Amino acid sequence: IDSNAKFYNVTATVNDEKMGTVSGTGSYVENNEVSLKAIANPGYEFVKWSNDSTTNPLKFKATADAELTAIFQEQEPITCAEVADLAVGDAFVLNEFTVTYVNGSYTYIKDETGYSLIYQSNFGLKAGDFVTGFAGVRADYNGLVQITPSVTKADLEIIELEAPQPEVMTENPTLEDMNKYVVFPKVTMTAGSINGSDARSITGTLEEQDEEISFYNQWKYEVTFEEDKLYTIVGAVSTYKGNVQVNFISAVDYQQTITTTDATWAGSAREGYYITAVDDQLGDVAIVLM
Repeated sequence: IDSNAKFYNVTATVNDEKMGTVSGTGSYVENNEVSLKAIANPGYEFVKWSNDSTTNPLKFKATADAELTAIFQEQEPITCAEVADLAVGDAFVLNEFTVTYVNGSYTYIKDETGYSLIYQSNFGLKAGDFVTGFAGVRADYNGLVQITPSVTKADLEIIELEAPQPEVMTENPTLEDMNKYVVFPKVTMTAGSINGSDARSITGTLEEQDEEISFYNQWKYEVTFEEDKLYTIVGAVSTYKGNVQVNFISAVDYQQTITTTDATWAGSAREGYYITAVDDQLGDVAIVLM
């Protein structure tokens, strides 16, 4: 650096320290480029700089001492249905929602507008949790809409409620049903076995539907399907590269009854079906035709 070089101090503050921070402050040689970046904390968003510029990062030449303020505000919550409309990488706050089903890193959720999926190892929510205060980032895996949390479970307000029943579906799912937790009452499956160590697909056909559905063994269950036999299948609607599939959760013989002493899972009549048991470890769900 030239010993005769002139330096200018660039400082930046924020309107509320809980909302975000600014990087790039310091002492700059005259005419060197300055790059100030406003970084919003989860649940907040950058609005503008105190000079009314909305550019972020804000870049300019160091020609004088400068002092700026980054102005943040709380994000307005969005719904599950609106998550799919965001660009990958967009941060957002999610409106209150209910957890429908959890398996490992997969936490399926719903609100009054639709369904979505939180993907995070050991996030800690469970089926039936009613959640507020969630913030995340829109993600995508081969066309599957996902949410990466930017908060922890400790940041959330959670009310523990009865786990919801899967939605009864009698027609083939579409992309509009993505991340929906569902039960297909009558399915004829392709005869064969799914090995517990094999994450592969097997097809089935719903009653009165011509087109087959691909059931993907995402969670590596072990089951054998017999020819010309009806099954009741529980799963989560998914997609892979634009093709609809159902992540397989459980299968029972149609009209098979499983009893339980777990009052949490004592269901109620819904569209002609009744959930009588759930094993939280294996995900087995029994549906009995009323």
